Formats: sequence, structure tokens, C-alpha cells
Amino acid sequence: MTYCKSRILIIGLGYYARRTYLPVLANNSSTSISSIECGLDLSSQSQIIQEYLDKKNLYFPVYYTSEYDISKRISTDLENLLNSIVLKHRINSVIISTEPLAHFKYADWALSKGLNILMDKPITTEIDVSCSLEKAKSLLKDYIYLKNKYIDTKLTYPNLVFNLMSQRRFHPAFHFVKNQIREVLGKTNCPITSIQCCHSDGQWRFPTEIVEQNYHPYNQGYGKCSHSGYHAFDIVSWLLNSSYTDNKKPNKLELNSFGVFPADLINQVNMEDYRNLFSDFDEFNHYSESQFIELSQNYGEVDTFTNFTLKNNNSITTVGSINLIHNGSSQRNWPSAIGRDLYKGNGRIKHEHYYIVQGPFQAILYEAYQAHEDHEQDPLQHFLFGGKCHLDIHIFRNSKLFPSWKAHELFQVKDISQKLNTGQTLGIQEESRENCIIEFLTNIVEARPDSIQTSCILDHTLGTTLLSSVYQSMIGNRFGGESVIKQDI
Repeated sequence: MTYCKSRILIIGLGYYARRTYLPVLANNSSTSISSIECGLDLSSQSQIIQEYLDKKNLYFPVYYTSEYDISKRISTDLENLLNSIVLKHRINSVIISTEPLAHFKYADWALSKGLNILMDKPITTEIDVSCSLEKAKSLLKDYIYLKNKYIDTKLTYPNLVFNLMSQRRFHPAFHFVKNQIREVLGKTNCPITSIQCCHSDGQWRFPTEIVEQNYHPYNQGYGKCSHSGYHAFDIVSWLLNSSYTDNKKPNKLELNSFGVFPADLINQVNMEDYRNLFSDFDEFNHYSESQFIELSQNYGEVDTFTNFTLKNNNSITTVGSINLIHNGSSQRNWPSAIGRDLYKGNGRIKHEHYYIVQGPFQAILYEAYQAHEDHEQDPLQHFLFGGKCHLDIHIFRNSKLFPSWKAHELFQVKDISQKLNTGQTLGIQEESRENCIIEFLTNIVEARPDSIQTSCILDHTLGTTLLSSVYQSMIGNRFGGESVIKQDI
């Protein structure tokens, strides 16, 4: 067995990296498996990053660039800087935790150097992707390019690893669901025949924030689908693919999607409504209603509602819906987000559910609903409906046909997650992210083949096809073009 320690460059040290990658990697750093050698970020973030590293007693050099370039090709100056970092620190692995607009160029560069990659989702996105058909199509083209370049690079570096941070694939509850699907498939040869997914972030962004906020923004022409939305496309694809035998595997996708955009939001809750709700609203509001509508014409999507069909040639295999909501139930009651953690500290709560059917044999209801922000709740309530760690899975089966099955079973997340059950972690998503990072490091150390990796770049074709198709369909419905998108998969 080949062993190779990961000497890691972290590109992007923002909210997500500081919350996710650095704590996990710090626990594994300077061991036989990995070490954080250095980081790279924008010069404008240097003070924030250095204060964080000092507070956490993390000591590694961070390089800064003033370049904020969203083009797909890396500049000569930045490439020279990165190449010198790789040489000086003997880097063999990178974590790409930038905004998704920069994913493509850093992944392309890393592959050209033969470096292992762990990259945030989505694989790529584009400015104005929600209003440009060409850019919507490019999401799939970019994926195919990176996928093929990875395959070609492995001819020179056969143990190369390219993983995506798609943490739901590492979520013990989703593994449990997948196992239930596979068990019924084994007895009946019936795939998933329908699936319904709904995910709400519980965000409430005020008009000025929609215009000016650059963290998970709308103002660059992309939104929910390119933020947390990719997780839904990915986990639906991952579960579906686990349920198909070769002769029933679909090869065609048909899809229709509608989007809700910022100009729609100001019709739902207008400026006068905000003033009635918050007496000091105008102290923080910078725009009139007409200014807001004019500025936001080409902003990214807030909510999306999608119906799709998967076909094996001309026969329907699976029908489904994926509904993604940023503008969902929130716990925000303040007029300004200044100084708040925009990842989890601005009133955000999560609602998520899936209803999965395997014909007349099985139905699975997965539901996870929070009612409070993380820091507000009594720990004794964490696993109850509305709690921080609430997650229930209901299994319904045809027990008359198979008497060994139960007609109904209920499983809670604490029954499924060993770490939660023993109190080793405070959150199921944190556990899943940690599992993804540890597997990435293990894939490198043990030179594991792509086929047994949980989130290899090669296994994201359907999820990326869904993402690209949703944008294409939203554009058609929004601007009077083709709204039903048909793709070969």
C-alpha cells in the first residue's frame, strides 16, 4: 500500500474555511496524514484572517494577492505566486474554499500541477448565470472539461484525488436511507420511482443587503442554486444512482424550473411593509423601491421550484421535484446584518425534507426542521421536532408482501449517528463535513481508487446536469425562451 502525507495549501480562508476546514485539519496537522503548510487569500482579508489565526493559535504562513479576477484562466502573476508556493512548501494537495466563481481556474491550475484537490460546491458558477443561456450551459461544459482533465492527469499521476465537499454524501442519515433503498432494490428490482426534495435556508435578506452583500450574493447574477442548492441536486442524484440496475438506468432528463428573483421579493414584502415592521429601517436602507427594482433586474435567483423526469429511452423511470428556498421561515428581528456571522448568525434556520418512493414497496420520509438559531436552545430539546439536531426518518414498507418487513418504523438521528449518540459532536452537518475531509486525506494516504471514493469528481455528472438545466429552464421561463430542457445523461 502506498502512503503519502498531504501537505496542504488552503486557497480561501473565509467564513466556511474557518468554520469547517481549519478546525478539522488543525486536529490532524503535523501528523502522518496531513499538515497545513500555508494559505492564500485576498489582501483585503488579511487582518480578519490573522486575528483568527492568532486567536486559534494556528501558525502557518498566509500569502495574499490583491487580484480579484473572475476569469477562468489564472493570471501569469498569480500562477507564478502559486507555483512558487508549491515549490517552497512542497505542496501536494490543495483545498479550494473560494467563492464558486473562482473554483474553475484554481482547479484547472491544480490539475496542471498534479495536485490533489478537495473543492467546495458547486463545481463552478458564473456571473449572470441566471440570465445568460450560454453561461448556464457552460456549467456542464466546465464540469466535463475538469472531469476529462482529471482523467488525463491521472495517466501521469495515477494516485491523484479530486473530491468535492458534498457533505450530505457523508451524512450518516443519508447513508442509512441509501441502505434502505438498496435493500428494497435487492428484493424487488424496483428503483426510486419518485422523489420530492425541499430545502429552506431560512434566510431573510433586506433590500440593501441584496444589493450590497458579497457573501453568498445575488448581486453577481447567481443565487440559491449556486449556494446551498447544489447539495440538493447532488444528494438527490446520489440516492437515485444507488437505486438503478443497469437495464433501468435512465439516459435522458426532462426538466422545467421556475425562479423567484429579488425584484419579486420587493413585491411580496415592499418598502412600506419593512417600515411598518422596523421603526429604524430607513437608518440602514440605502435604496428606494424603484432604485432597488432597477438595480436587481439581473440578480441571481432567491428560490427555485423544479419538476423533472428521468427516462430510460422513452420510458419514464423516475419523476421528481426539487424545491429550493432561501427566503424561508427565519428568526431574524433586526434591521441590519452589520457585524453578524452571515453563515449562521443572521437569523438563519434550516428546514429540509425528502419523500422517496420505490413503487408499491417502500416510501421513506426524511425530515429535519429547526425552529431556533443554534445558540438559543436548551440542549435537552436538540433532537425534538424544531430542535438543533432534529432529524427523523420514517420507513413505510409493504409488510403484507414481505412479512419480515415492518409496515412503519421511525428512526431518529441519534439512533443513526454514533458520534451524536456519544456526545462527541454538536451537529450532524459538522460531523458530515469532518467525515468528508478525513476521507479526502485517507484517499490520498491509502491511494484509494476513484470507484470507492464517496465524492469523486467523476461521480457528479447528474448533479451538475441538473444544476445547468435548472438555470437554462429558469432563463426560458423568465425571458420567454425554451422552458422544458431535455438533456442526455
